[in-house]
Amino acid sequence: MSLVIRNLQSVIPIRKVPLRRNVEIIRTTHGLCHLLRFTHNSETEWQNMYLQEKQVLEELSRCTGAQLLPLSRGLF
Repeated sequence: MSLVIRNLQSVIPIRKVPLRRNVEIIRTTHGLCHLLRFTHNSETEWQNMYLQEKQVLEELSRCTGAQLLPLSRGLF
């Protein structure tokens, strides 16, 4: 899957490289959980995967100052 970032406004500058890097990390944070055999086919499985994603993203947020949420939020 490719990612295209376009800044269609000129009021707020957007640094594309850090944004792209963080988005790729997040997309990999969710895929990594699947590689570790986490799934979200039932509510219990979703809760376990959500907690794992949340823990990883909290650490990434701490390091980057971003407010990152799991991709699986609200899926179940």
